[in-house]
Amino acid sequence: MLSLARFNWVKQEATNMLKRLVYLVGTLGVVACATPSQPGTAGATPVIQVQTGREFDVAAGQEARVEGTPIVIRFQGVSNDSRCPADVQCVWAGNATVRFSVTRADGSSVESTLNTTLEPRVVTFDGFTLTLVALKPTPRAGKPVPAADYVATLQVTRG
Repeated sequence: MLSLARFNWVKQEATNMLKRLVYLVGTLGVVACATPSQPGTAGATPVIQVQTGREFDVAAGQEARVEGTPIVIRFQGVSNDSRCPADVQCVWAGNATVRFSVTRADGSSVESTLNTTLEPRVVTFDGFTLTLVALKPTPRAGKPVPAADYVATLQVTRG
């Protein structure tokens, strides 16, 4: 037969376990809601509207719609970044390779790769020119830039 002290201890332990279970289920529910059901949709950035002839910034994974045209530019990401870190003195500036997709008027998409230092830095499509002006942030020694932190400065011009 259980003593009263033992019974109270078992009752307290059961209550604590139930509290932990409720906390765990609640936490899992929040995490499940925060996890994307489709790859590539986490933290989806809204499409920005840009004008021809003006520089604009677009984040990795973000799309920019060129006003007055059916053209949409998507910054796919950086496939290689060997730029000289800001806190290091280098003989050569280095280069970053930046990937874009351009959706044309007919709905087809064209993949393009531009560079920060090497050619090509410009791509022409459907009477427009896309120029990679800059890539931010500048790397720091021993600290690779997280893929989601990249921001490309671009310019679209007619002709």
